[in-house]
Amino acid sequence: MSGSLVKRRAIQFVRYQYQQIEPGTQLLASIIESVDDAILQLVYDAAFYAHQDLELALERTIPITYHSCLIHLADDIADGDCDYIDNPISQGVTAVYTLLHLFNRSLAQCKIQDTKIFDALIDVGLWQHKEIATQTWDLESAKEVAVGINARQFEAYFRIVSSGTQHEKELANAGYAYAVAAHLSNDINSEDNRFYDIPNEERNKLIDWALELSKSSPLPFESGHVYEKGVLQTLVHEAQLNLR
Repeated sequence: MSGSLVKRRAIQFVRYQYQQIEPGTQLLASIIESVDDAILQLVYDAAFYAHQDLELALERTIPITYHSCLIHLADDIADGDCDYIDNPISQGVTAVYTLLHLFNRSLAQCKIQDTKIFDALIDVGLWQHKEIATQTWDLESAKEVAVGINARQFEAYFRIVSSGTQHEKELANAGYAYAVAAHLSNDINSEDNRFYDIPNEERNKLIDWALELSKSSPLPFESGHVYEKGVLQTLVHEAQLNLR
């Protein structure tokens, strides 16, 4: 199974339900195609770990596909990087709106009514405002934003694929911890001010915090170890550089 299969099913859902509405469905299909396969593979593998069968794992990964698309599309519009849409303001904003309701529609089809999922995703939006407004970064604000815009997002995603199973809490905690490490790893690799405006000593405290979270709540499935290995290597390497 690969992320590309999830994307195909997400596109099929759009075209089947709303086939008469062109060119909107065509635009949505192109946006869905651009979502990162690795994210979809990760949450699909988490669903399998929770003993979901193939169809249920796909069904629960489809809402995450739409949500991941709308998060990245909104970021691209805000950053001026939305060069894959002819008119990012009108078409892009309309696509974000439509993707949000596709998320709600497909999640309802999964018969999931967990308020913890919605509370976590609302936090992601509200913390985006905090991240935008922050001018000066320190250890505390960097931690808060890592949790708010990434950890809460993946906590929600892992709850979606495992809701109602004995593995829900374990996977929610693992998704949270993984997302903190991935957030810091991305900030390091992109030389983001959220990380590099902080003094070395605080950077290492930030890294230690992320590593401790990953140690206490690792991704419990085999393919998850591959995802964790890369981001944790980045954190350990950066910590070693800061100590020189």
